Amino acid sequence: MGVRGIRVWAGNPSARGISGFEVFNNPHKISNVPRIPPELSGSRRSEGNDPLSHLGQISTILEIDKLGCGEWTTLYEYQSDSEISRCSYSALLSSAQAADALKHDNWDLRIGSGGPSFSERRNDGVDVVEYDRFGLDGVEPLVYPRDFHGIKPRQFDLSEEFRLFHNLYHDRHNDRYIHISDRGNETIAAEVLLGQVREAWTKKFGWSIFRPLHEDDSHIVRQLHVPISESLGEFDVQVLFLVKLLVDSLNEAELARACPGGPADEKGISKFRRYLEQQKYPETDRDIGLLRTLQDLRSSGAVHAKGKNFDKIRKRIGLDIDSPKDVFRALISQVNQMLAGLSAYFVPDE
Repeated sequence: MGVRGIRVWAGNPSARGISGFEVFNNPHKISNVPRIPPELSGSRRSEGNDPLSHLGQISTILEIDKLGCGEWTTLYEYQSDSEISRCSYSALLSSAQAADALKHDNWDLRIGSGGPSFSERRNDGVDVVEYDRFGLDGVEPLVYPRDFHGIKPRQFDLSEEFRLFHNLYHDRHNDRYIHISDRGNETIAAEVLLGQVREAWTKKFGWSIFRPLHEDDSHIVRQLHVPISESLGEFDVQVLFLVKLLVDSLNEAELARACPGGPADEKGISKFRRYLEQQKYPETDRDIGLLRTLQDLRSSGAVHAKGKNFDKIRKRIGLDIDSPKDVFRALISQVNQMLAGLSAYFVPDE
């Protein structure tokens, strides 16, 4: 699946309310969702090829049940594969409006709407023009997808009030929002680039180059940050997160289908290299080199006792000279360069 998302951590209760509004994540909100009788659904927990489970949309309802109950709440997400496409969107509603919204199955806010506008009406024969901040009655967008008619790339903005309330720093180069705690710890509050590559790739080729993280690994995006200490232990943990995001998530099955003929025991990075070479991607050596560096860091130090192999790679990436903070910042910069390069070459118009 291709996934593009701006996600906000909902582990802290203060992250769910702004000026009297609540992010719509009431755990009882889906009590009226139609369901097939329990005696028919039984212990079915996924649809698979079971027609009854598919008819009852069991897997979809299970996902809805979990909304707002985890560390992250997805505000905007588009998913698509060869069989189905779906989209999730969000808005801030008052408690009273949330109750009314549950009584119907219409969208209270459509994607792209909710921006500032003027309205005009007649009152006792007099034209009255009013400025509407959101263009809707009390429904406030959290994410603003903006389209520029193909002249410029689509853009995603977070609500200004939300950004100011949480004092989020906008890292414009990497297009992400960061919350910096009073201890100086950088926590990624919103990440766009990787998700954009996934979605654009899926839209063009029908499969995603990087598979979405399993729900048990959803903490990775929240916990990924530049190390705040000079400890190699913290550096190792962050390297593990990068490897899971970029190496373990490579879509090996689709790469093998797109570029058949490799050895039976060929691993993900090697499959990716053959695919990039087949497509004549000009930065193959640069990007494959980065992925192998991350893999080597994991295998030589992050998950095994450090030895001579780690000493070699330590010098290769500059850990013998620079601090773990600076080296990790350099790695993140290379990751963003890789994602930008892949996007520009393979999906320039998406």
